[in-house]
Amino acid sequence: MNVGDDATTTVAVGTDPGRPVNAAVDVDLTTWVVNAGVGYDVAQADWGKFAVVGGVRYLSADIDSTIGLGGPFPLERSDSEDFWNGIVGFTFAYYLNRRGNREEAVAELHRLVQRHPDNKEARMLLEEKRSDIPTH
Repeated sequence: MNVGDDATTTVAVGTDPGRPVNAAVDVDLTTWVVNAGVGYDVAQADWGKFAVVGGVRYLSADIDSTIGLGGPFPLERSDSEDFWNGIVGFTFAYYLNRRGNREEAVAELHRLVQRHPDNKEARMLLEEKRSDIPTH
């Protein structure tokens, strides 16, 4: 991110009525954020999955400012900071539609074969999926 702004105005300095002085301010801010991480699925099933994640985050912030009060020597200030942070966490997903449910897939294939009995590929896939379903 790189943002900046400047402004110039006239201010009265001193006692009434004051001496007019041109004042100028210029500020620039530059930041960088970089994330790197890895995850591992601890559990995954038809109901959803649970994973742990970890990684690092790098943040760099640079700020430059200049303040001028009408004189030949403006006030300038710059500062820079770098930060490293560790990231640890987990993710959890619960499948509301129970994706991966083989019984529902077989039922859908069965409906497809009934609508299109001449579709040999669907018929073969249906027989293959039926053999994948465990019997209780």
